[in-house]
Amino acid sequence: MESPTAFAVSHPAAAVARFVAGNASREERRLVLRHIAGGCSQCGERIYRVLAGPASVAGEERDHDREHLAAERTVEKLLALPAAHAWLFAVNSERAARLLVAQILVDESFKLAQNSPRGALRLAELGTVVAERIVGPGGEQARALAWTACAQLHKSSGDFPGAELALDRAARLLTVDRIELPTRAYYLRERATVAEWQGRNEEALLHLTEGLGILRGHDQPRALASLLTMLADLLIATGRTGLGIQASEAAFRIGMRLGDPQMKRCLAHNLAVALSDAGDLPTARTLHQQLQPLMRAVADDMICWRHEWLGARLASRMAAERRACLDLEDLRERYGGAGLPHDQALVSLDLARVYLRRGRRRDGLSRARQTADLCASLGMVPDRAEAERLIVEAG
Repeated sequence: MESPTAFAVSHPAAAVARFVAGNASREERRLVLRHIAGGCSQCGERIYRVLAGPASVAGEERDHDREHLAAERTVEKLLALPAAHAWLFAVNSERAARLLVAQILVDESFKLAQNSPRGALRLAELGTVVAERIVGPGGEQARALAWTACAQLHKSSGDFPGAELALDRAARLLTVDRIELPTRAYYLRERATVAEWQGRNEEALLHLTEGLGILRGHDQPRALASLLTMLADLLIATGRTGLGIQASEAAFRIGMRLGDPQMKRCLAHNLAVALSDAGDLPTARTLHQQLQPLMRAVADDMICWRHEWLGARLASRMAAERRACLDLEDLRERYGGAGLPHDQALVSLDLARVYLRRGRRRDGLSRARQTADLCASLGMVPDRAEAERLIVEAG
């Protein structure tokens, strides 16, 4: 499995060539766009030379709406520029000040987030710059969504102050009635996650309860399943195991009614995690094994990594600790290389526990100390406390 650290230098050569020739499919154009956003200046410079002139949409109207195609071309030109020039283009160009441009930037940031968090944050930040220039219908919605996306990406990289600032910007827009329900729910989920990761569990619960309340009576299954999944994790972590399993099962049932195979896989995986955390290891293992062939078909590294992580945790508790140590060490390195310190810290914490259970005191203490330091730098209060507890117990 290819590491995300190699993503930016593994060039989609065929797609870039077709892009330059002007006959790339829409999906190939999006692939190239994400590749450039991931940090490839070589492809960016090549494509920018092609896009330096005025965008032409003649002859392509049979496939795409003129306005949407023009917005995509603007985004492509924006991302082919060096970062500082892209920022100036987003601030000053009339072509950039379009609702569709902001929407495409945020949409692509979601797709890029798993494999290149830094590139995704660049897209989301450019989305906020563009959205702030939009006057009229849709402007507030675009700004709220872009700022919340920035908050999620700051949070994932361990920058909680940055996440809080972005959420504060989004919060000022939520007083407007025109903000869509899924965006409100997304904002509350991110507020809850930032609070939970810093040990403010009751605050997180209040945000989730508010989110579930605003969705009641509305047909928003994806947003509802997302909030229920997080609620399940929070309830199980705070000792309310039965309620947590009920919430996770409810999210799973919602997912089974949807036609999105990836969402079904993710919700089934989340249910397996909840069952594992609740101590129902046989059921969790059965569900994990049933998901194995489905996960192999997923092209998203991070989804697969989370599935591997669950497998290692289950192995560590079912008499396969040696294999679990090897798998967790590998995952720890991958998360670190991908710029995801929060996940790296949690994997390290699992690894410290397994080493100490196996009697490998020196390795366990080393990992626990590293985890405590990393959690302290990230503001992960409860996880730091757990790492310090392991250090004290190991003596």
